[in-house]
Amino acid sequence: MYLKQLEMNGFKSFVESRLFFQPGITAVVGPNGTGKSNILDAILWVLGEQSTKAMRSERMEDVIFNGTESRKPHGMTEVSLILGAVDNGPSPTDAAPAPLPYSLEECREVMVTRRLFRDGVSEYFINKTPCRLKDIRSLLLDSRAGSKGHTVIEQGMIDRLLKASPLERRELIEETAGIIRYKKQKAEALRKLDATTQNLLRVRDIVNEVKRQLGSLERQARAAEAYQALRQEVRRLELRVLVHDYREVAGERHENDRRLNELDMRESAEVAVVGRHAASVETMQLEVTHSETALSAVREQMAAAEARMTQAGTAIELMVQKIAFLEEQRRRVEADVEHVRTEQRDAETEVKGLRVTAEELQAAFALTSNLAAEVETALSAAQQRYRESQALLESARAAVMEHVLAGTAAVNRLASDRARAGELSRRVERLEQDRVRAGARLDAVTVALSSHTVRKQELETQLAASGTSRGDHAETAHRLKADIAECDQQIVRLQEKLTVSIARGKALHAVKQDAVILPPSVTDRFGETVTQVLTVPAEYEAAVEAVLGHRLVSALIETPSEAVSLLETLKAQGLGGGSFLPRRPRLFGGPPAVTFDGPGVLGSALSLVRARDGYEDLVQYLLAGVVIVDSLERAITVWASMNEARRAVLVTVKGEILTPEGMVSGTPIGAAVGAISRERELLSLTAQIEDLERRVERARAERGILEESFQSAALPLEALEAEVRTLEMAVLSERKDQQRAEEDVTEWRQRIETTLAERLAAEAELNALTASEQSLREELERLESQKLAAEQGLVERQNDVAANEDAFTHQQAVVAQVRLEKATLCDRLDQARRDISRHEDAIGVRHVRLSELEREAARLLSAGQAACDERRQTEASLPAIIHGVDEARQRLKEHQEAQTLRVAALRAQESEWNRARQRLEEVHREQESVRLLRMEAQLRLEGYDAQFTGTYGVNFETAVSEVGDEVRDEDIGPSREKLALKRGRLQDLGPVNVMAIDEHRELKDRLDFLLKQEEDLAQSVASLKAIISRINRETKQLFMETFEQLQTTFGEMFTTFFDGGRAELFLVEDEEGGEPGVDIVAQPPGKRLKNITMLSGGERALTAMSLIFASFLIRPTPFCVLDEIDAPLDEENTVRFTRVLQRLASNSQFIVITHSKQTMEVADSLYGVTMEEPGISALVSVRLSKLLTTV
Repeated sequence: MYLKQLEMNGFKSFVESRLFFQPGITAVVGPNGTGKSNILDAILWVLGEQSTKAMRSERMEDVIFNGTESRKPHGMTEVSLILGAVDNGPSPTDAAPAPLPYSLEECREVMVTRRLFRDGVSEYFINKTPCRLKDIRSLLLDSRAGSKGHTVIEQGMIDRLLKASPLERRELIEETAGIIRYKKQKAEALRKLDATTQNLLRVRDIVNEVKRQLGSLERQARAAEAYQALRQEVRRLELRVLVHDYREVAGERHENDRRLNELDMRESAEVAVVGRHAASVETMQLEVTHSETALSAVREQMAAAEARMTQAGTAIELMVQKIAFLEEQRRRVEADVEHVRTEQRDAETEVKGLRVTAEELQAAFALTSNLAAEVETALSAAQQRYRESQALLESARAAVMEHVLAGTAAVNRLASDRARAGELSRRVERLEQDRVRAGARLDAVTVALSSHTVRKQELETQLAASGTSRGDHAETAHRLKADIAECDQQIVRLQEKLTVSIARGKALHAVKQDAVILPPSVTDRFGETVTQVLTVPAEYEAAVEAVLGHRLVSALIETPSEAVSLLETLKAQGLGGGSFLPRRPRLFGGPPAVTFDGPGVLGSALSLVRARDGYEDLVQYLLAGVVIVDSLERAITVWASMNEARRAVLVTVKGEILTPEGMVSGTPIGAAVGAISRERELLSLTAQIEDLERRVERARAERGILEESFQSAALPLEALEAEVRTLEMAVLSERKDQQRAEEDVTEWRQRIETTLAERLAAEAELNALTASEQSLREELERLESQKLAAEQGLVERQNDVAANEDAFTHQQAVVAQVRLEKATLCDRLDQARRDISRHEDAIGVRHVRLSELEREAARLLSAGQAACDERRQTEASLPAIIHGVDEARQRLKEHQEAQTLRVAALRAQESEWNRARQRLEEVHREQESVRLLRMEAQLRLEGYDAQFTGTYGVNFETAVSEVGDEVRDEDIGPSREKLALKRGRLQDLGPVNVMAIDEHRELKDRLDFLLKQEEDLAQSVASLKAIISRINRETKQLFMETFEQLQTTFGEMFTTFFDGGRAELFLVEDEEGGEPGVDIVAQPPGKRLKNITMLSGGERALTAMSLIFASFLIRPTPFCVLDEIDAPLDEENTVRFTRVLQRLASNSQFIVITHSKQTMEVADSLYGVTMEEPGISALVSVRLSKLLTTV
């Protein structure tokens, strides 16, 4: 797999750009700020990058082109990356085949597309088919291009590797070894294990809960079964008792019906007696009523007199009560005045006492404030002493720690020197072995160099001959292709004209159909209209249309009978009428054939309009007696010269009409307007369409001939181009192989020299380490004595701090006590001031209340005097009122005596009537009682029926059949006792869950299911743990194998970059017991072995670059993007970098963003990025391999 093409639309500064990548090395150059790194961002983005930080933006929408002063912003961005050689065959770089997912196995190229809109919606496509981000990542991961660390190497990656911790460097080796996928699998397995474990715990909790519930339900089920058996027995007894009671109540209802019949007969007799007495009572009541009316008038007179007397007595009584009430109110107000004055004196006395208390509290508060200031000052001094002692303690601790660290460092140096000495001894032996192997390798690469040189010369000769032949065939094919393109353009132009003509014809035909106003079913039955048989010059069309009007669109028929048939058809379809003319109208004479001469008279219409052969009579009928003039003014002049024998219809060229009678009409309107011009244009368009169709056919035939010629020329050209490409790749491969062989010869020679130099340096360093061991032991003894002295001083400082801390704590307690006393005095003083203010406000309120009470006492005194005067006036008028009452009472007595006699007779008659009514009422009451008894029996029967159906689900007849027909009275007593006993047993059972039996069965089934689930989950947990254990073993083994391989490759790559020296990786155990990290030690030529952090900036960059390229060699990706990683290198190191890059390019494709000329020189293709227009990046490309071949 390799990168073939990158298309960017609206991505950052690239409005619309396309890059074609070639095998080998492609360099991207340009000034800073022109958008070179945007190409890297585009590749990362289309491959699925989700980090806005990696895109160098705040939001993902920032990658959309944001516009410039001359260009508008885009609403979306789209980047497409075409990957070549994806059919599991060899790629142009001869790299190992890249496996593909099954769904893409038939594809030779894959286009990956990503699209982003400003609303945040993102879309992904593979070969223009929508897909998921996961699908793209899976595709790249399967093809070894999914690791960002090996696909993209940035300058920042160098810095991160230098600053990385050992554990972070371990991740690089894991990525190289392909452990990332295993870690993802392990993380997924751990997640599943955690979820499964949680599910297992939940299932076990549920199982325990279900078991607990099952025991309870089992007891409930047994109780429910006993309850159901007992309930069936109770039901049988209840039905037996109910049947007996039902029959008894039914007998009671029958007896009540018999008694009701007897009472109905008694009621009829008593009703007749009551009627006779009622008539007598009514007569006597009328007499009493008349007498009562007169008596009522007398009573009203007496009542009025008594009312006046009572009113006067009541008024006097009220006056007496009012006078007493007002006196009582006055005394109460005077008492309130005295009470208020007493309270006022007490409040004034209390205010004086409160003022004295407030002055005493103010003095005490001042004394406490002074004391608080003194203790606060003492507290600050104690705190300062405590802080000074703490500072001295910290200094003593730092001194002890400094001595401890110095001693530890000396011990570490001693142990490191001893380990280094053993390591140097082993290294001397290994270097000697490396020198022997390097000599054998040098002989082998020298032989390979000679064979590559000969093969390259042969391939270059073949390539020159094939290139010449390909040029000739390419020129012919290019000429034929240009002819085909020109022919295609001609066909497109003709088809456009043809389409326009057809559309115009259809529009005119539609307008014509609308003018005829007839449906297709009718127009199919006649052939033409009047317009189609006339040939009218264009300058006279308006005049003829005005004269003929709607007759222009009339249908031509043979006979009027045909028109009748057509009109009936139109009416049947609900379309109204139409206009029809016979092709040969009958002429019975017409307007005289006259001619008019003179300026402005253009001639008669018959002479100016031609008719199709056979339609002369029709034109004679339509246009006879019509003269065409140039203007309406001229028509009026001609009209003035007309007479009865010499007359005509005058029409202007604009369509204005003047009849012989003098009627003038303007330009016509309606369907006839433009009918003649439309017909003329339709004829012209028909001819034009036929001509265009013939020209299109000729052009297509000519293109077919050119296409055949092009295909004939293209076949040998394709074969030659394939041959040239094959030869070019072969020459390029041999040239690179030759170059690599030369570099290998130089490299192995340098390696032998470097190995000898390193062995001598290692032996010298070993001697120096032996000499420095004694001095390190003496330094350790000196540091130990200094540490003991520092520890003694630390103990003394700790004692001082403890003493000062106790003093500071005591002083804090004293300050807290003083602050509390001060706060208490302040609260008491504020309370005293609030009490004084409250009493002063109350004194003011009492002053107001005292004034109101004094005014109220004066008002009550005045009201009492007025009430006494009114009472005396009422007592003076009372004797006259009493005399009128006595007279009214005498008259009333006389009328009452007469009324008493009449009422006595009425009462005697009413007594007889009442006795008769009482007898009737007794009958009614007895009837009502019997009815109530019957209703009660009926209700009881209905209750029994409801109980039968509602409680037991049976009717009376069914119940009788269940308990038997014979239910004897002597058996009911024992049955009732037995029923009471059974009901008691039911109550003893208490609340019973009758659903417990079904619930118990369902819960038992659920328990069986849960136990099966528990077993399955336990097996899943064991399986997942086995998988995790296997992954751990495989990843550990894979890591160690990769570590050993990277150790060797890293040393070789380091030697290549530094022209000697050596570098090693070693594992660093994690303090927390986790996975060991990886650290780096390096020894540039002529220097001692050092940790990478102790090297210079350039040495560190080269060392990190060596490790990255060594990792890349172990796990190469099909393509790799390098972003200015050669920036920190000088010229000499850049040359070494380019040699390594050329070596790696034989198996992978590289896109290098650089400013270095040396890097540009080794590139196969070169892209320049510029900004000719501000804010918009543009690309310029050069194929360096072709330029070198041409030269």
